Amino acid sequence: MQTAKRGRALPYLIVAAFLGVVPSSFAAQTANMSLTGVGTNGTLGGVYIGPYVGTVNGVTTPLICDDFIDESYIPETWTADVYSISDYASLRFHSSTAPLAQVGYEEVAWLSQQLTNQSLGLPTTCTNTTSINCAGDIQYAIWAVFDPTALTYITGANRTNANTWLSAAQSHYSTGDYSNVSVYTAVAGTALCGGRACPPGPTPQEFIVVRTPEPPFLSLLGVDLSAVGGLIFFLKRKVITA
Repeated sequence: MQTAKRGRALPYLIVAAFLGVVPSSFAAQTANMSLTGVGTNGTLGGVYIGPYVGTVNGVTTPLICDDFIDESYIPETWTADVYSISDYASLRFHSSTAPLAQVGYEEVAWLSQQLTNQSLGLPTTCTNTTSINCAGDIQYAIWAVFDPTALTYITGANRTNANTWLSAAQSHYSTGDYSNVSVYTAVAGTALCGGRACPPGPTPQEFIVVRTPEPPFLSLLGVDLSAVGGLIFFLKRKVITA
């Protein structure tokens, strides 16, 4: 009996190890989120610049805001629906007509990728400012996709730079790969601020998460899944016949 118990445990351990590395596309389409910090990019135009610090299902995650209309608080927790960029018809600004939602979310995704990796190449006008201001210029370009009035909060070189980034997004969005970009849209009525009901008003802002590429060993693991399945079957059969 003792041997059989140990034998039965092995398949479950293998399954558990496998489930720990299943791609996020197989996960549930909702997430528990929190906003815990303002990040390191300071303020521009009196507004904090992303990425902000938050958690997604308990994992610390940089959050980029694409929503200049709604409000978020620190600390705040909520439940969010999780979408890919291709799910634009289900996203918060799906009814936007200038630009169309599909184009708009692809522009937001492109800009978010630049914000998380500015080494991808900055417009030349951005080299005249600090790196933090460059981040701020990209952030305002993101906000301006669905709310052009955001640009009225900044002036001078920063507004020029933000418009340059927005134009770059309009020129390059169609060539991007956004498989690593997810959109988290808050479920109404789920937000709590410090464990209590948040002030009356809109739901938490919509946030973008740009995931880093998976380590190569995970891809190799995926290739060998059939071998893992065969091993589980072998172990189970060995226990049964012992």
